[in-house]
Amino acid sequence: MIIMGCKIAEHKDVRLPVNICFDGWYLSYLAEPVYIPDQQEVDDFLPPYEQEAVLDPEKPMLIDSWTPSGLFTKYRISHCEGMEAAKRVINEVDREFEGKFGRSYSGLFEEYSTEDADIVLLTVGSCTGTARVIIDKMRDKDNLKVGLIKLRCVRPFPRKELCRALDGKAVVGVMDRQVSFGWNSGSVLWELRSALYDAQNRPHVIGFVDGLAGGDVTKEHLEEMVRLMADKAQGKEVAEVTWFGTDVP
Repeated sequence: MIIMGCKIAEHKDVRLPVNICFDGWYLSYLAEPVYIPDQQEVDDFLPPYEQEAVLDPEKPMLIDSWTPSGLFTKYRISHCEGMEAAKRVINEVDREFEGKFGRSYSGLFEEYSTEDADIVLLTVGSCTGTARVIIDKMRDKDNLKVGLIKLRCVRPFPRKELCRALDGKAVVGVMDRQVSFGWNSGSVLWELRSALYDAQNRPHVIGFVDGLAGGDVTKEHLEEMVRLMADKAQGKEVAEVTWFGTDVP
C-alpha cells in the first residue's frame, strides 16, 4: 500500500496527501515476513515525479488558513473534488498493481463470503484475519449466513460503494478499535449509518468497540459479535453498541 499510496497521491485528479495507517503494537512493534518487490519493478510502476506545488504568484495555491475567504472556499472545493476522485483512482491503481505484481487488495474495501450473507461484520485493520477464521467457523458449525467486509479506506469514505455491497442485508455489525467521544461508540459506525441513510433496503446497523490501546480482539469476542448480529436479525433486542474488554479488575 505504500507503493500504491505514492501513485494515488501524485495522480493528476487527486494531488492530496495519503496516510497509510496500521495497527499500533500488532504491526508497529512486532515483526513478520514481507515480500518487497524489486526496485526496478517499483520504478517501472510509479510514474516520474512531476513537481506541482511550486510557489508562483501567477498560480496561487492554499498554504494556510490566512488565505482569503473566497480563495479558501475555492481551494476547499477542489480538495473535496480530489478526495472524491480518489475513490476511482484507488480502485484503478489497485488493478494496475495486480497487473504488475500479481497481488490485489480489492481497492476501497474487501468482501469475504458476502454473496449469500444475511449478516455482515465490518472490520478495519489486522483483526480482519481472525475475523475470517470466525466467519468460516460459524458458517460451517452454526450454519449462519455471515459475511465480512474489510474497510481499507476511511477517507474518502466509500459511501455509494458500501450501499451497493450491503443492499438487502439484514444486519451489519461495525467493529471499531477507537472511540468517537459524544457518540459512545467508534466513528466508523456513524460513518456507515450516515452512508446508508438513503439506501432502499437499509440493514440494521449495530456497533462494537474492542481492542482499544492495543488490546486483543479475540476469537471469542468476534464470535459474540456474530451471535449478537444473528440475534438482531431474528428480531431480538440487542444493544446499539456493545463494548468488549471491560471485564478487568
